[in-house]
Amino acid sequence: MDDVYDLYQRGMALLEDGHFHQATIPLSKARDLEPDKTSIREALGRAYFRSGGFEEARAEFEAVVE
Repeated sequence: MDDVYDLYQRGMALLEDGHFHQATIPLSKARDLEPDKTSIREALGRAYFRSGGFEEARAEFEAVVE
């Protein structure tokens, strides 16, 4: 099983390299393991937004604000 920090780092690296859709995979796994971590939810929201998943992005951003 992957460590949450490793999943987050992998997702962030993909996000920074412009691989937005691929970044959603490790970031969503990290979110599932740590749903209260706003840094993970914000990064996942950005990945969804940049890959065109606007409804998914909205849900992640709403979770961050709450």
